[in-house]
Amino acid sequence: MAGLIGCLYVLLSIVVIIMLLIKRNHDQIKKRGLLLMVSSIFFTGSTVLITLLRIAIGRNIFPCFLYMFANIVFNLTIVGILVLRSYRFLGMLMFSRLKSTRTFASSSKAILYMNRLRKYLALIALVVMLFAHISYWLVLLGVAAAFNDNYFTAYGCKVNLMVVLCGVAPVCFYCAAEILFLIMVVVFKMKDTLGIVVQLVVTIFIYVVISVAFIIAQVVKEYNEKVEPHFPALWFLSFGLIFDNICNTVVPCINTFDFSNLRRAFLPSHEPLLSDDIYAALEDEKIRSNLKDFATRSLSVEDILCWEDIQEYKAIEQKEDKILKADEIVRTYLAANCPMEVNVPMAQKIIKNINEHIEQATSNTDPSQDEHLYDLVFQKLEFLVLTNMADVFSRFLVEVNSKK
Repeated sequence: MAGLIGCLYVLLSIVVIIMLLIKRNHDQIKKRGLLLMVSSIFFTGSTVLITLLRIAIGRNIFPCFLYMFANIVFNLTIVGILVLRSYRFLGMLMFSRLKSTRTFASSSKAILYMNRLRKYLALIALVVMLFAHISYWLVLLGVAAAFNDNYFTAYGCKVNLMVVLCGVAPVCFYCAAEILFLIMVVVFKMKDTLGIVVQLVVTIFIYVVISVAFIIAQVVKEYNEKVEPHFPALWFLSFGLIFDNICNTVVPCINTFDFSNLRRAFLPSHEPLLSDDIYAALEDEKIRSNLKDFATRSLSVEDILCWEDIQEYKAIEQKEDKILKADEIVRTYLAANCPMEVNVPMAQKIIKNINEHIEQATSNTDPSQDEHLYDLVFQKLEFLVLTNMADVFSRFLVEVNSKK
């Protein structure tokens, strides 16, 4: 049963990886998602495989070194999860500590700010987690040497200090880090726009339960004699690991996908996807500023910036300036590897249509035809961007209503 659950998780992860590869998405999100999913499959699969080998070979003759290796792999997976959690958490912390609502005078400043922030957060999270992991294993080796433990060379691992340290101590460290995150959320009055608090509470609860089950299974004599050969206690940690990977790796990756085009397929037009509230909010400068702040904290500011640039394009009267603005929108939001790529379907077709109309506008001498460029292309792009913005706007309304 445990092996079947592990195989199902690997199959689910492969499906998500295929979706990441074939679906248009932000390059940075896609790269991070692919790295997390591949790492999750490798680490989780390794832990499952070694535990199955322990059953097949026999726990009394199974090398403790391989058992320790399974725990190392397990801990590396936890490090990977913490890197993702810290990356998102640090972003929430930095945005929450801003003393005033952040607004951007231009898209270029927003682009520079967002790109630098993502790089700094990724670097900080990686360095901190790797340092903590290496320090833990150095302490672990020191404890083994101090007690003259032969855990690394023995066969048939029994319950001892090293088993508990390898299996439960990393989980305790993980839960302690998450509890610290929750305390910081309360102390700093952090604005959670990514659902991190819910994930923290659920994950801590699950790990507390599986840690208690792991300790009881190792201590109870009847379990070791009758159940352990068929259901190793390590499976409790493996189940917690699989659940945590699904909660903090698979689900966030799936949430980055844009399914609005699937909803549009079952609707007669784009209009039902959008409410009048989002139009009213964007027309109000104060509300739009707060919405932009919320979108920035959610690392999803590109849609509202694109919408603002489209409004600037519509307000331009000179044909030459309109052509320059249209080209800027393409290079900033639609082109491959652009700095603030918006997740819209058929982006290449939209780029092709815009370029064709730019050529027509360049050669056209009739000023009355200049609006033709916006009417045919940018109106559709505006609807697509607003559709993407609907999710952020709905979460923004929840935050606003919670303060009342």
